[in-house]
Amino acid sequence: MPPWKRRMISVAVCLIAGFALVVTPLAALMVNPGYDGNGVTLRVLLWIPVLGGAAMVVTGFLLLGRPLPMDNTTPDKDAF
Repeated sequence: MPPWKRRMISVAVCLIAGFALVVTPLAALMVNPGYDGNGVTLRVLLWIPVLGGAAMVVTGFLLLGRPLPMDNTTPDKDAF
């Protein structure tokens, strides 16, 4: 598999899973905001997926901006 294809799959997985991890817990918190009396521990546990998803989205964008290594094993079509 060429390096660009692996990179694009990694970027797509990071962005899709990251956005899903951000949106799903926040939507659950909007629908059922009854977590006020449960304490700090439960609030921290509820925000862990949101922060993890944000980290995945940032990782996806950072991977998108990184240059790909040059592959010198394939011959150039214009070299003839």
